[in-house]
Amino acid sequence: MQGEPGQPVSLSPSAVVQPVTSVLSAIPLLGPPLAQPFQKAFTALPPIPIGALPTGSGVISGGTIANQVVAQLKNIPLLGPVLGLLVGGVQQALTAGCGVVGRA
Repeated sequence: MQGEPGQPVSLSPSAVVQPVTSVLSAIPLLGPPLAQPFQKAFTALPPIPIGALPTGSGVISGGTIANQVVAQLKNIPLLGPVLGLLVGGVQQALTAGCGVVGRA
């Protein structure tokens, strides 16, 4: 993405709903029935702030994105029973598979 240095960068929840849903669905017993209600609740959230554009060029890491997504997951009440199991898998999946390259 391109913009002005320091410009806030946000991520649409729909951009990461699939990997989070995959981790959720893999949780035995409770995960699969929560997948569809989770998708509906998560995609209804506003954009998730993930940082700001650097001066020059840079990357917002998958780890940074994972931390911000996990913070949003903690605000979804229906995930309460599985949150502890969900967080580690989401951290791992998003850290390994996400990143945003920015240039100001």
